[in-house]
Parts: sequence; C-alpha cells; structure tokens
Amino acid sequence: MSNPCYAVRHTENPLLWEGANWIESLHNPWSAEAAPPTRFCAQHSDAGLHFRFDCGGPRPARPDLATERDRVLEGSRVELFFSASASLQRYYCLELSPWGDALLYEASHYRQMNWQWTCPLLRWESHWLEGGYRVEGLLPWAAIESMGLARSENARWWVGVFRAEFVTLPHGEKRRVWLPWCHGGGAKADFHIPEAFGQWRLEGLPAAAD
Repeated sequence: MSNPCYAVRHTENPLLWEGANWIESLHNPWSAEAAPPTRFCAQHSDAGLHFRFDCGGPRPARPDLATERDRVLEGSRVELFFSASASLQRYYCLELSPWGDALLYEASHYRQMNWQWTCPLLRWESHWLEGGYRVEGLLPWAAIESMGLARSENARWWVGVFRAEFVTLPHGEKRRVWLPWCHGGGAKADFHIPEAFGQWRLEGLPAAAD
C-alpha cells in the first residue's frame, strides 16, 4: 500500500494561508467527468490544528430532512478522518456541511460506528462564496491528543481528506460525486479503508524524547 505524505506546516498567524501547504489533488477516480475544483490545507499553531476546504461548483441543495445526521449524510459535505495507525483499529470522523450541520463519530475497521462520540472542542464555520463555499475550523491540541495522535515531529498521523458533492440533474435525479485525496484503486467509492488515508507529519515541532 502506497500512501502519500503531507507536511503540516507551523504558523504564527492562523489567518494567513498564503504560505501553507495546499492539497489540490482531490479527484473523482470513479467517473470520467470533471470533478469540481477542491483544495484543502492544514497548518498548526500553539492553539491546535487549523484546517480549511475551498470547494468550487454550483451551490448544492440542502436536504429537506429532519435530523442533522441525515442532512449531512444525504447532502454535500467535506470530511476529515483521523487515525493513529494505518490499521484503522480506531479512527475519528468529522463530516461538515456548508449549511453548518456536522456529523461527528468514532469508528473502527470495518465500518463499526460509534454515533455517540462527539468532539465538543471542535470549532468550525462555513461560508458561501461566489462559485462555491469554504469550510474552516480548529481542532485544539486537547481534542487531537484525545484521538491518540501525538504532538511530535516524529509522529505520523493517518488522515483521510474527502469531499462528497450531491448534484441535482435537470430532470431531478441526484448524482453523488465522491472526491478523495487518496485512492487505493478500488472499483467502488469507499472512504473507510486504509487505502483512502494518507500520512501527515508536523513540521516545526520539537522531536519526541527517546
């Protein structure tokens, strides 16, 4: 299994993203159609991990459903999955919609979900932009460490970066567009497998003591 590695740079000013390390390779490997433009970035500060998705494309329709969980699962969203190991023995999922709905849960391989898990320290917001939307937020270090992820330049985190876009066609049919950062070659879209995760390493932190 070959998983890409992403360097999370340190920042003194989380509001500045110009010098950050952007991922612009989210794509749709299951369709020949052009994928909507998507870019993602993460950087860390003393406060924690800052992240941002910039999502281009037509404004999607919000699902008319009663529960927040259903609205997220049946609508457009961005997703971040975190695990301390490639085995996905335990991993943590943040699924965030452009309307401010969130689905947060803990899972283990394969697709064993704990829907009761939550992340009260997560801070995030969404913004509609001309030609798309943005989702950005902060995971404080206490939240990251509670997921078993080490705050060390020696550490490697396993992270999935995804976007799911639901497009309504002129005759009313909905088309699901799945955009992963990593793709292991499977014929079916699946974000809950090790091949869908890449490695992250933190830059600008002291190495862990032996």
